[in-house]
Formats: sequence, structure tokens, C-alpha cells
Amino acid sequence: MKKVAVVVLALAFLMLTVGFVNATPRLLKECNMVYWTSDEPTLKGVPGNQVSGFKLSLNGNPDPDFWYYLNIKFIKPDLPPGVYMFYLTPPPDTDTAFWNYWAAKDVTLAHFLAHFSDNPLTWPWQSWMWLIIQGRTTPGGGLIQVPMFGLRSDGAGNYELRDGLTQYASHATAISPLRLNGDYPLGTYTFTCHGAKELTPPYPDLAVNVLDDLVMTMELR
Repeated sequence: MKKVAVVVLALAFLMLTVGFVNATPRLLKECNMVYWTSDEPTLKGVPGNQVSGFKLSLNGNPDPDFWYYLNIKFIKPDLPPGVYMFYLTPPPDTDTAFWNYWAAKDVTLAHFLAHFSDNPLTWPWQSWMWLIIQGRTTPGGGLIQVPMFGLRSDGAGNYELRDGLTQYASHATAISPLRLNGDYPLGTYTFTCHGAKELTPPYPDLAVNVLDDLVMTMELR
């Protein structure tokens, strides 16, 4: 029997006072999520809502070429046009399942440091992934971090979740929906929308917007 995991996506979107949003905070009223897989392109709704959370069963497939793709069908109230970047809060060191999962793919600090002084255009994908899951503190005390995904809005009610690794590892030449493997490690993940913390512009074709404290919590169980 294949291992079954459940993804609970609890979306708590709170739009606070920023330049392009009404001064009065607005709570997200509606959010609809869909998914499909690399071997079944038919769109399916992810059960749940932005209050109770979303639940998606994963099949535990370890094939590195098998993917679940996630996207947002609609959000109310509508978000202004642009891309909203979401950064992962790194799991604690005690989350050995998470760190061992990536270490097995050579996504480690040692691997990152071995390439850090190279031209980023020549970096392997593991270097970008390390900046997604952990980031790198600069000598000045700053943080270089790459977004896990971008939420693109056209301002007319159409949305797209863009995979951060695909965008960066391809140097903005490829675009993919947000994706995760069938055997992704279990646990609770938190993503927060805030300003850029990366080396290069992530989405050169879009204006980067920020909604402070726009948070997405993803529980894999």
C-alpha cells in the first residue's frame, strides 16, 4: 500500500495598511485552490477553505519526476496586479526529516558554500534551493533568501502560483506552477509575504508588491 499523506493548507491572509491597500485592514473572504499531477492533468479542487484549511492527499511517490502542482483559482477581495513573494520560515534543526530529505539531494550548507563565490548564473539548482529553505546571512548581518513561490495577480481576479526554484534555477527563463513531490517531508511550514531578500530580481516581467503579514501555513500530515 502506498504511503498516504495529507496536506492541510491553512491560509490566513490578512491585508494590513500598505500603499496600495485600503487603510482599513481587510480579511480574506474567499480563496479557492486547485491541483493536478504530472501524470493526471485534470484540474481538481482542493477540499476546504481559507478558514478551515485545505486538505490534499499525497501518494508518497518517491519518483523525482512525479509532481503535484498547486494553483489559486480565485481570491476575494481581489489583489492588485503584480507578484507577491512568499518566503519559507526555515524549520528548526530538530526537524531531521526535513533536513535529511534535502541533504539526500545535496542541498546543504557545505554544497552551497562550495559554489557561493561562483557566478550565480553557473550555480547548480541546489544552491538556489538552499537559499529557499535556509537563506544566507551576510557579513553585514543581512539575509539573502529566495522566495519559495510567488503569487501572481493580474488585478482582474486571475491568479497563478509560480514555483520559486524553477524561476531562479532557470535564471527567469522558465516558469512553473508551484509544485511539490509526492514524498515531500511531513510537518508544518509557514510562508510570509514580504519585501525582496534575494540576489537578483525574481520576476522581471512583474511589479513586486508586498502585503505585510500575508501568511500561508501548510501542514503536511
